[in-house]
Amino acid sequence: MTRTWGVHRLPRADLERAMDRLRQHLPAEGWLVTEDGVLNNANRSPRLLLEHPGLHTAADITLAGRGDDSQLRVTLQTACFSTPEGESPAGEY
Repeated sequence: MTRTWGVHRLPRADLERAMDRLRQHLPAEGWLVTEDGVLNNANRSPRLLLEHPGLHTAADITLAGRGDDSQLRVTLQTACFSTPEGESPAGEY
């Protein structure tokens, strides 16, 4: 399952600080940084890729755009599970 959303209409400096906070604090919550760099695009957009093995989830966080048109874009991708008949996944994740 994939879900994407973005944070925008904030000064780029605020979005840069938010990206830095994510970079600093997510590893303490079990997220593994798999890539921390910039995209090979005209804006050289900062990009952070993370995985959380316990949650079977990956995150792609990108600071896209320039100036007032900047956006912190987050895409989460989670594994799909099937539950055997008669069992419940409640409380598993």
